Amino acid sequence: WAKSMALDDLMVYANCEAITAPENRYDLKVMGNLRGKKILDLGCGAGEAAVYFALQGAAVTALDISTAMLTVAQNLASRYQVQIQTHKSIAEKINLPANAFDYVYGYGVLHHVQHEPVFQEVRRLLKPTGVAFFVEPIAYNPVIEVYRHMAKTVRTQDERPFRFRDLQIAEKYFTKISHREFWLSTLLL
Repeated sequence: WAKSMALDDLMVYANCEAITAPENRYDLKVMGNLRGKKILDLGCGAGEAAVYFALQGAAVTALDISTAMLTVAQNLASRYQVQIQTHKSIAEKINLPANAFDYVYGYGVLHHVQHEPVFQEVRRLLKPTGVAFFVEPIAYNPVIEVYRHMAKTVRTQDERPFRFRDLQIAEKYFTKISHREFWLSTLLL
């Protein structure tokens, strides 16, 4: 997938600021000023969010399991003339120092991984006052459930939508958990 990506098609600002990105706009509002913040983009993919955070003055580490995706992210950062650090790793065991990040951000990564070890790692990596932000598909939208069945060929075998019981696992590791839902009827439109 990474090899088929064209940098010109990756919309860094739209990914975080467009009306069609309410979940990212919400996260950015909660995060506030990113200048000087240390952010881990967990499962960074092509790096749109990592590059956006760097453009806002954050020190960004972009982590992904795919070397090819990390190359795309690094090329995207170069195109936007910002620096990001890349780190190849699985999400369940990350070789980065503890208490290093103000924010951990993940978009569409939790539904591919084992939650308990990932939450342990995220807690370890966050500073004591740090906050984690995750955007995930949830299991409770019937329209999206129909779409999941229609799009089986573009999904990996390990994918499973996020459920409220997954939040209960997170409660073991974080002092405050909240969730907000976006775009519940998007596919109908």
